[in-house]
Amino acid sequence: MVSLGTAPAHAALAGVTAASSVVSIATIAVLAPSTLSYDLAQANGQVESLGGAAYYGSAYGIHLVQPIVALLPTSDRMGYWLIGADASVFPYGDAQYEGDAGGAVRASPVVAAAATADSLGYWLVTSAGHVLAFGDAKSYGQVTTTIKGRVIAIVATADAKGYWIATSTGAVFAFGDALAYLAAGARPSGQRIVAMAATSDDGGYFLSAADGRCSPSGTPPSSPSTSRQSSPHPSRTSSSPRAIRASGSPSRTARS
Repeated sequence: MVSLGTAPAHAALAGVTAASSVVSIATIAVLAPSTLSYDLAQANGQVESLGGAAYYGSAYGIHLVQPIVALLPTSDRMGYWLIGADASVFPYGDAQYEGDAGGAVRASPVVAAAATADSLGYWLVTSAGHVLAFGDAKSYGQVTTTIKGRVIAIVATADAKGYWIATSTGAVFAFGDALAYLAAGARPSGQRIVAMAATSDDGGYFLSAADGRCSPSGTPPSSPSTSRQSSPHPSRTSSSPRAIRASGSPSRTARS
């Protein structure tokens, strides 16, 4: 576990095997006031609550068609969904089940998810960039071109009227009201991109490489170097980052 800024590292898991590798992390409502906490999800469906984070359940022991790839918290942090690579969805706490497409092995597995601001819908994205929308989440498009590498993240805009899809090579596709930006040094140190985070005002985003380096982008595009598949919007000023959530609302996460 690596912590940066004011985020404390409460603990780390020991003896993690390939079958139960950690696949997602998310901040969760705390049982103890004035503490920062998080839940870790593992590929086998197990959930570990650290630093006082509330535990709402896990998919450990359930027959999984494909591994869990993400833990997606609700906007109030009082629940979460576990997302399977086969597009299965397991809700816990106050997370509502809004449907899924699981049950069979997918040639293009689901790799990440994002939730709507009211937590009554979510998007799942596959490694090829196909988007599955459930609940009040509307589909604003999906990647229709052949991509290099694979999709690693989907991040919703604050109003849930758009989203970005990022790939392991640093390409970013914008849909709905999500703004596309020039990717200045989008692939820091030549490493593959593994995560993405957007600013709280949707005025920019950060791409994180496998070695931990981050590359910020927030310049309105002047050429189609980053892909946008909706009408242009005026640029906005970048501010503090919101954690991607594999995830929709503030403090959302996405992962590979």
